[in-house]
Amino acid sequence: MHSVHTSFVAGGVARYHMTNAFDARSFAQCLSDAEALVTHARDHEVRVGQLEAMLEPDGGVSLTGAGITASAVFSSQLAGGALSSSSSLLDLRTTVHQLTNAAQDQRELAETILARLVGPATRNDGQHRPRVLIVDDSENSRDTTATILDHAGFEVMTAMNGLEGVIVAHYMLPAVILMDVTMPILDGLEAARLIRMSPTTQHLKVVAYSAKLDVSDGPFARWFDDVLSKPSNPDLIIKSVRQFVGHAL
Repeated sequence: MHSVHTSFVAGGVARYHMTNAFDARSFAQCLSDAEALVTHARDHEVRVGQLEAMLEPDGGVSLTGAGITASAVFSSQLAGGALSSSSSLLDLRTTVHQLTNAAQDQRELAETILARLVGPATRNDGQHRPRVLIVDDSENSRDTTATILDHAGFEVMTAMNGLEGVIVAHYMLPAVILMDVTMPILDGLEAARLIRMSPTTQHLKVVAYSAKLDVSDGPFARWFDDVLSKPSNPDLIIKSVRQFVGHAL
């Protein structure tokens, strides 16, 4: 697993440093697997709950998508001797109720696993300064941009590569992410894709901040909301971030 350590630099900018991090491929796979686990667990819980509802005394309703009714199931089972007495039906209801509780536990466990991977969601509730995450492997560029946005009234945090950026985004849910494109461990394009694919962070606004690549076409247009040339003057940086704050809070 990973841990995130936070330190604070001049101006109140939060800087995150990863220790014992997985590589990018491992993290992407873990995140995908955890999200799939939650989806399947929730679906399982719903289906078992539907089955329990069918077994209630007045539960002669259709099971969604099954095309059969509970009463038809019971009639078939009684004809075959499967439910030959009221005690058998009571035992069946008890067993299904236990399965319902187990499905709920399974769903809660899956959600816990996902929360431990990406961290607890801490939404910006609008009572504080809008949060901006700067993801850049260049210390000079990162700190300069952070200082500009901090002085402009934003709550600023930074990460040193795309992997850190994805994890911090899940922890802090910033209004806007300013993402460098060319970075080690996990580049900005893949980081933006992971952020977009995660239900927790898919609503966040991600701005590509690049000095080398034309990121206005192709896959970049799919994963980024805007493109900012690097370096940019302070007014352009502030303007690029501010245009999304109202949509992302």
